[in-house]
Amino acid sequence: MYLTKYNSISAIISEYNPFHLGHQYHIKKTRDLTSSKYVISLMSGSFVQRGEPAVFDKYTRAKMALLNGADLVIELPTIYATQSASNFAQGAVNLLNSLNCVDYLSFGSECGDIDELTKNANMIANLTDEDNLAIKEYLKDGLSYPIALSKIISDSNNINVLNNSNNILAIEYIKSLKITKSLINPVTIKREGASYNETSLFSGSYASATAIREAILNKEDFSPFIPDNIVSLFTNPVSLNDFSDTLFYKLNSIKETGFTMYEDINEEISNRIIKNLNNFKDISSFIETIKSKNYTYTRISRCLLHILLDIKNNDSKILPSYARILGFKKDAKELLGILKENSSIPLISKLADASIDSSLMKDIDSTNLYSYISKTHTNEYTSQIVII
Repeated sequence: MYLTKYNSISAIISEYNPFHLGHQYHIKKTRDLTSSKYVISLMSGSFVQRGEPAVFDKYTRAKMALLNGADLVIELPTIYATQSASNFAQGAVNLLNSLNCVDYLSFGSECGDIDELTKNANMIANLTDEDNLAIKEYLKDGLSYPIALSKIISDSNNINVLNNSNNILAIEYIKSLKITKSLINPVTIKREGASYNETSLFSGSYASATAIREAILNKEDFSPFIPDNIVSLFTNPVSLNDFSDTLFYKLNSIKETGFTMYEDINEEISNRIIKNLNNFKDISSFIETIKSKNYTYTRISRCLLHILLDIKNNDSKILPSYARILGFKKDAKELLGILKENSSIPLISKLADASIDSSLMKDIDSTNLYSYISKTHTNEYTSQIVII
């Protein structure tokens, strides 16, 4: 813990895709619960965990967060941000550990009970190799993760907790903290309003990001569900199918070698992609064609994104080597000083001053692609960080 010296610093691992009232609530409750002087958002960049582009660019989303409670926004590297829950959480926690000044990791959950989440995290962390192998086989057979686990464990309470998206991610955060022997303390905020996958805007006082994205793309009114001070920032939305031509070209250009060199793609998925390539119309319909009882829509979407962004096997296992700042508040300059004093990895505010490794190059390339497709035509080397 570092709070005696720094009056406590909390971190939130986020996507803000897009930022909404539930996120504003989470930041406020985090500050209240932990009495933190500063809240850091570790935010996905141009592409997100669902295997899709973010609906708005990363600088716009960073500004949304800074205007509504965050003090500093750091980019979660692309090689972690586009992964399934376990690798996503591990990469994010490793980066936060490298800052050496974060006291609390705050995350939302459906159950809102840190003890229950910790019990489940310990259970999963202590599964035997035989257990994990059996779970993988059940997943190959098309069972969901909670049902696959239920074949291994007998506690129905555990199964109920694992049946919710935010709970699963929360458990992965706690597991990663445990595995890395982190000094960061986990805290959870109970999710309020609509569920994670709810598609209706009017299902609660807090709409889900999924519902808001649908409303944005369908040109429906979503303004009651986002803070008033960022309504004007909701312009130039980006959708998955905007990248269809680019992906189709890449799939065709390398189909002879197959796709098993890319993260999360096995031979069966590679063969399904090749077999159905002549029927490609756009990404979303192609995913519907490729998916099966064994491979969910989100799994296939992530696989195709890994091909598009050239994310190879084990790229997600690379340890964090930098913390790239997307934006900060002027009155949080002390926080920047704390980070510079304590971080074991470089803080990057200007790419011109950075040492470019393979991970950072993925961030640069993916964001340049995103900006080209979205027709903003910004350049990663000339883009300015957001200062509020």
